Amino acid sequence: METLDILKNLSSLCGISGAEQTKNEYLHKILKEYTPDSYSDALGNCIAKIKGNGKKQIMLEAHLDTVGLIVTGIDEKSGFLRVDKCGGADERIMSAQRVKVFGKRVLDGVIPSTPPHLGGESNKKTGKISVDCGLPYEEIREIVSYGDRIEITNDFFTLKNGTVSGTFLDNNAGIAAIIKALDLLKDKELPCDLSVVFATREETGKQGAQAACFSLQPDEAIALDVTFSAAPGVVTDICTGKGIAIGASPILQKEMTSALCTLAEKIGVPYCVEVMGRGTHTDADVITVSGKGVKTGLISIPLKNMHTPVEIAAISDIELTAKMLEAFVLQGGIINA
Repeated sequence: METLDILKNLSSLCGISGAEQTKNEYLHKILKEYTPDSYSDALGNCIAKIKGNGKKQIMLEAHLDTVGLIVTGIDEKSGFLRVDKCGGADERIMSAQRVKVFGKRVLDGVIPSTPPHLGGESNKKTGKISVDCGLPYEEIREIVSYGDRIEITNDFFTLKNGTVSGTFLDNNAGIAAIIKALDLLKDKELPCDLSVVFATREETGKQGAQAACFSLQPDEAIALDVTFSAAPGVVTDICTGKGIAIGASPILQKEMTSALCTLAEKIGVPYCVEVMGRGTHTDADVITVSGKGVKTGLISIPLKNMHTPVEIAAISDIELTAKMLEAFVLQGGIINA
């Protein structure tokens, strides 16, 4: 499957933290192309195992959940839904956005916006979030329940120079990279056992990856996520369409970071080293300390406009990441480790 098609298909599926079932089911269908050993655990993680020679186990991981909203109440006068953020959704961009409400059936809705004619100075302040589905209280309460999820929605579309835009590229980009890597590895003899984890709940505390890694106990792992790309107001040397970012952090094993840098140079993948002084704020933080401890690396795909409906990533960066994953697995992980 082409990378563009993978991203487009994933973007059409709801995967808000704690309610990732639809996305999980789709990913199982994809994984069946590469292994019969695919299952879900108690936290809804999508896990697959591919048998190699068994000398060690390498895990490739990307979170499948996305940020969104959660219903906290229904206003009896207006029928508007009262909502809160589910994960790190950016409240600044929510006014006047289109949404989908996942109740007993899916409802379209909008987040109201106070007209500038009426708001005055108070309109500059972020208030409580609500959602208008155009239904009175008596009708909407039969469809929507407390705890139902809401996604801020937008069309997936292509831009110039091989870039794409839409919601949920965090972390559909990481998922797509792993799927493309599995395609590259298909029918090849693996010098290690391989586990794939598409983890739930990263945006709300990384619980999915922690549980999956505790169960699998891999020897080495690479977490896939996105990172901040250069854009107006963003101070970074990382640029969309210019290659991958390899993480360096006290949380990550230095030998893993060095091995990934060496590998990138060997196979001609452009990269930069993204240095973080503490944790990485990705699933790598819990993977590395799971069970007896796991040698963990982090590869991040540059992304503009993170946690918005107009995230932007480059297809080439995703495919370079897949190339890195393929090469790492085929060399058996950290050489001589």
